[in-house]
Amino acid sequence: MLDTLVKKFPGYHYTVLVRGESSAKKIQDTYPLTHIIRGDLDSLDLIQREAAASDIVVNIANNDHTSSIPAILRGLSTPFPRDDLLGREPTKNRYLIHTSGTSILLDKAFGRGTRTAHLYHDSPDTHSELVYKIPDDAWHRDVDKLVLLNGHCPRAKNVHVAIVCPPCVYGRGTGTGKIVSWQLPQLIQHFIKRGKGFTVDKGDAAWGNVHVEDLADLYSHLVDLAVCEDENELAWDATGGYYLSASGEHHWGDTMRLVAQILYEQGKIQSAEVDQLSPSEVIALGAKTGPLEWGCNSRGRATHAHEVLGWEPSRGSLDVIAEGSEEWGVGAPLGIGREELEYEIAMVQWGLCK
Repeated sequence: MLDTLVKKFPGYHYTVLVRGESSAKKIQDTYPLTHIIRGDLDSLDLIQREAAASDIVVNIANNDHTSSIPAILRGLSTPFPRDDLLGREPTKNRYLIHTSGTSILLDKAFGRGTRTAHLYHDSPDTHSELVYKIPDDAWHRDVDKLVLLNGHCPRAKNVHVAIVCPPCVYGRGTGTGKIVSWQLPQLIQHFIKRGKGFTVDKGDAAWGNVHVEDLADLYSHLVDLAVCEDENELAWDATGGYYLSASGEHHWGDTMRLVAQILYEQGKIQSAEVDQLSPSEVIALGAKTGPLEWGCNSRGRATHAHEVLGWEPSRGSLDVIAEGSEEWGVGAPLGIGREELEYEIAMVQWGLCK
């Protein structure tokens, strides 16, 4: 993310919260004009102070950390010294761009591997479903409510918020830190360790997906909008600040079978066939959240970023979405094809997933 922003907006001043010394050195060496602060998400006074000195905060660290969100919003709500000195209303809008995740859309299949017909939309006419109707026990929901709903975490009226919900992310990142995502590499590692592929029950569940560079590009569009101080009510806050980010959708069963086929062709597993495992059998492999990540549905169509921000994802295999269709076709990998999976496998073999 930092790499994308620095390249697109080289003249901005960046402050980065970093936990480890080695990570801080890598960032400082690569981006020498970046201001590094050492701490973690529990360094609440530090976070509040740095947010108070910032125009825009991009939170990509942890989508389940509840106490850091009030600290960020308190900081952004602190008047700049000149406004405070003159006793006047804030003269500048300030922004929080927060990262959630489409695990919040998980259905109640809970690993049974069956497909749901329900597809979430983030367009203005259906936006309220994402803001108000997601169950409170959904992953990330408690933090999302702190960000979006002013009654849960008060903020100044010049502070505007947006939430980006990444789906299954694939591809290689461009930064200095972690450059590989979680879902697909973990799946590949379990196939290799087991010596054979598997599906969660029938494997009929479906997820959205996006290439990591397309995802970073969405964030850069939001930063650009914030810099322009665009107060479009359809872009920010509870009325329009929720952005799904899937550029395609894949069927887990097809994806798992294709991964197994590639690994078999490469001599990394014993068979191209896949076994049908129960959720408990998947957990027994050491994949504690596997039934949720590979056996439930997380289906959300990202139209809002295209309509409001002009976001145009361009990476991945051909995505077959019928013009004007109310839902994506499911049954073959969309966005994530053979080429993308071969690269995910290569990154696992290169040791980039540690």
